[in-house]
Amino acid sequence: MKHIYQLKLIALLFILFSCQIEEIDPPVDCSSSGLNLTLGTVTDSSCGQMNGQIEVSASGGTAPYTYSINGLSPVANGIFTDLGASQHTILVSDADLCEFSIVATVNITEGLEIIEIETHEAGCGTATGSIGITVDSGKSPYQFSLDGGTMQGAGSFSGITSGDHELVVVDADGCEINQEVYVPSGVSFNDQISEIITNKCTITGCHNGTVGLPDFRVFTNIKSNASQIQIRTTSRNMPQTGELTDDQIDLIACWVEDGALEN
Repeated sequence: MKHIYQLKLIALLFILFSCQIEEIDPPVDCSSSGLNLTLGTVTDSSCGQMNGQIEVSASGGTAPYTYSINGLSPVANGIFTDLGASQHTILVSDADLCEFSIVATVNITEGLEIIEIETHEAGCGTATGSIGITVDSGKSPYQFSLDGGTMQGAGSFSGITSGDHELVVVDADGCEINQEVYVPSGVSFNDQISEIITNKCTITGCHNGTVGLPDFRVFTNIKSNASQIQIRTTSRNMPQTGELTDDQIDLIACWVEDGALEN
């Protein structure tokens, strides 16, 4: 009798244990859950302001979903407002704690724009150049700075040397543009450089096409070798005969830095 009772007890425990096992759901495989996040409307942000917006919608997985942006606290809907211009990471999580993320970019709209930069030649070794800037959009008043100098309200600069200059423009909303501006020296090949090349380089035994050197009677050969001409004249390794004056060396350097133009 005792043996029969033990068997019944074991059978009952087996039934109860089996039921408990059946009631436990297997873990969810998030890699095959089908959870997805779709990017909807993106509203760009005005420069200097936080008025952008991103809309996303989730699908697949197991509802309900929660959404978060840039690691902030989750919310119940996929609409994010008051965003600045930047890349934003949006994460969705479903009821099974599966996750899916995307990156959305809010760009700048109605921002500051430079529509024209006018430069005036600076001369070689002098500071007679000028820059004039015309801006559009953004919010006035505008502030201008050149080469890290003090901000000013006028978009014009004078007394500038030739070469690269860094221009900064800022509007009333704090929108900023950085623009590199080149001010040419204005040295003329036809009026100033050609004569130096003819008298000092295109001579017998040199660059006159009679030996294995580039023929400097042809402008394209001069232009393609312009950087070497500048280096060798500056170091006084060129021309082979007859020295150049300091002014001639400077003229060649200024002309090359202007782009070695046939002007």
